[in-house]
Amino acid sequence: MESDEVVFRRTSCSQDRELRLRYDSFQCIISHASLDEKRVKQIPLATSSKHRPCLLLIGSESLLPYVFFDTEEEMVTFHEEILHRQGFGGQDRIKQYEFLGKLGQGTFGIVLLAKHKLSGIRVAVKMINKRPIEKAFSKVENHVYQEIQVVNEIARANCSNTLELIETFENSEDYVIVTKMMQGGDLHNYLTKQSQQPLSEDATKMIFRQIATGINALH
Repeated sequence: MESDEVVFRRTSCSQDRELRLRYDSFQCIISHASLDEKRVKQIPLATSSKHRPCLLLIGSESLLPYVFFDTEEEMVTFHEEILHRQGFGGQDRIKQYEFLGKLGQGTFGIVLLAKHKLSGIRVAVKMINKRPIEKAFSKVENHVYQEIQVVNEIARANCSNTLELIETFENSEDYVIVTKMMQGGDLHNYLTKQSQQPLSEDATKMIFRQIATGINALH
C-alpha cells in the first residue's frame, strides 16, 4: 500500500533530518531559484551550484522549502510522480485547479481565474483550444509552442518585472499556461483608473524603471 506522505531528507548542522508532507497538503511547482536567495530553505538532492532546476513546495499560501536537482530530467520525473500521487497525473493535470471566473477571451483561447485545490493559491490559467487552431492553420501550432518556450525561458532566467510563470502543460484538448494572478490588473487598466488624477513624477519614474528593467531582462 502506498504511503500518503512524501519524505524529504535534508542536511542541517551535520545531521540528516526529515520533512514529511501529506500529498494532499501542498502544491508542487517547477522553479529555478538562486541558491543565494535568503528566503530559500534548501533541501539539496544534489551537489551545490548557483542556479539549479528545483521544485517549490507551497502549502496553505505559505512557502515551504525548495527541492533542488542536478538535472532537469530528474526534476521533471519527480514532479510528475508528485502530481500522480496527488491525483493530477497525465490528462488530469488541469484538475489541480478550481475555476472561479473569466478574466479574458481571445480568438482561440480563454483566460480564467482559478484556485489551486491543495494550496489555495490564486492563479490565471490561459487555455488555448487545439481544435480550432489546428483546423484553421496548418503551422500555427508552432507559434503556440514558441509562446510556451518563451515563457519557460523567461522563468528559467528569473527575469525581473515580468509575469511569474507557475507551469505550462497540455492535454488532449488544450495548451495550458498558468501564471501568477496579478490582483492590480495590467498597466493600461491602472492608468485608466488614474485618468482623473494624473500620476506624480516620482510614480511615473517608478513605472518606467520597472518597464525598462523588464525589457532589459528579456533581451
